[in-house]
Amino acid sequence: STGRLRRLARFLGVGVRELLDMPTRPDVRIVREAVATPVVSELDVGAGAVAIPGDPSTERFALILRGEVEIAVAAGGLHTLAAGDAAYLHAPATEIRNAGDGPAMVLLVASEAPAALRPG
Repeated sequence: STGRLRRLARFLGVGVRELLDMPTRPDVRIVREAVATPVVSELDVGAGAVAIPGDPSTERFALILRGEVEIAVAAGGLHTLAAGDAAYLHAPATEIRNAGDGPAMVLLVASEAPAALRPG
C-alpha cells in the first residue's frame, strides 16, 4: 500500500520517488535570454495584446501587472485574471484583451519547452 511505502521510505531516510527509482524534477529550471521572449503590453479598455510568439511546443506565461485581462485559449475556455494573477499556457492563446474598466498591463513570456517535454 502507499502507506507502507511511505513508512518504509521514512525508515530508510529516502523519498518515495527514490525508493521506486522514479526520476525527480529539478527544483529550478533556468531559461536564458536566448530562448525566452518577454513582452509587456499596456492595454486600453477593450484593447487586445500582442500574441505570445512560438510554435506548439513553446511554453507561455502571462502575469497580470495591472487591471483585469481575459485570455482565450485555442483548446477552448475563457479565463479572467486580475492584477497579481498568472497563467501558464500549454496551448497558444487565441486572444488576450483588457476586460476591465481601466488600463491593464500584462507581462507575456514565451520560452522553449525543455527537451523532455517537446513533442516528437
